[in-house]
Amino acid sequence: MDEKNTKRLLETYPRLFSNFRGFECGDGWYDLLCELAEKLEPLCVDDIPEDTARVGQVKEKFGGLRFYLDWFPADEEIYKKVNSAIDTAEEKSFTICEVCGEPGTARGGGWISTLCETHHVEREREKEEMRKKWAERRKERNDEEEARKEREQEEALAKIYSENG
Repeated sequence: MDEKNTKRLLETYPRLFSNFRGFECGDGWYDLLCELAEKLEPLCVDDIPEDTARVGQVKEKFGGLRFYLDWFPADEEIYKKVNSAIDTAEEKSFTICEVCGEPGTARGGGWISTLCETHHVEREREKEEMRKKWAERRKERNDEEEARKEREQEEALAKIYSENG
């Protein structure tokens, strides 16, 4: 998440995000995180000392939001509400583009991301460009290796010819 959105969340929900290190997800989930923080802050703040970190980590994993707390309420009803709010937000994240916030779908093979069609196409184009660069580098390395082997063979033949006069 960019610096501006991070700052806004930290300033809007200072007790929930006290001592928080930062967000490891895209700006497209900013509104989702605000919605979740709006639900959690009133549930959490009265039960925790002022200097205790409440949110431990917020990140993307396997295409979805992961929201981890460093603290859990002692009250069972509040605990259920907190977990329900987090579960709902995490589930909803699979329908929101992590980049722009538009409707999205979890996509990908090795690395799964929830993206809208526009950002999916953009990401695929970037991956294809990287594949081409890697192929070019492999070809350059192979060409360099072949040239090195040819030089070694020429040097070996030159040595044989010079020794045999």
